[in-house]
Amino acid sequence: MTYTPIAVGAPDWGPPVNAAFTSQDSRITVTESTIATNSSSITGLQNASSGLTSAASLGYLGWTFDPVMAVSGQTGTAGTIYLARIDVGTSGTATKLIWGINTAGSGAAAGQNFVALFNSSGTRLANISVDARVTQTGIFAETISVPVTPGFYWAAFLFNATGMPAIYRGGFLNGTLVNGILAASQARFATAGTTQTSIPASITPSSNATAMHTFYASLTL
Repeated sequence: MTYTPIAVGAPDWGPPVNAAFTSQDSRITVTESTIATNSSSITGLQNASSGLTSAASLGYLGWTFDPVMAVSGQTGTAGTIYLARIDVGTSGTATKLIWGINTAGSGAAAGQNFVALFNSSGTRLANISVDARVTQTGIFAETISVPVTPGFYWAAFLFNATGMPAIYRGGFLNGTLVNGILAASQARFATAGTTQTSIPASITPSSNATAMHTFYASLTL
């Protein structure tokens, strides 16, 4: 319906006014639905127009940081759960959790080495045993099946080995620096427990401790 202005003082003006508002509400609803349907495309266009390399522009759902910034590997402390935040800008099903080892470790404790994925509430969504990876190097793509929506997730790393593997990482200077002014419950890089032999079904985000272990991880469709 095309709105036709109603003359001031026109008799029986209620029906045309109500019809106009009904038409307007209908058009707003259709527009909202169109925006929601095309949200991922809109995000992609925004990323492309920014001139910056985004996770989506390289085919990822999200990553801890652009992999070109991975400069080395870093060992952690045995039994400590390390978290690395992955920001996701679109909906989909993550089928691969990608990470890597720069320098191989040795003497993996059986059944005590894992990579996992948590949501921002601290619920574990995926958990993969990686005992065999400890003595290997390179990029690993662990198979998962996790529906994701815009928001953030944490990749989690736990190793127990005589010689700890060095995980791909970015800058390694200061935990406060890499986490900015984020609260512990939103930390970009953090730890979530020590002396652990397995990754729990849930963590308490507010109890996270910021860390400078900038481990690399990404999610793909």
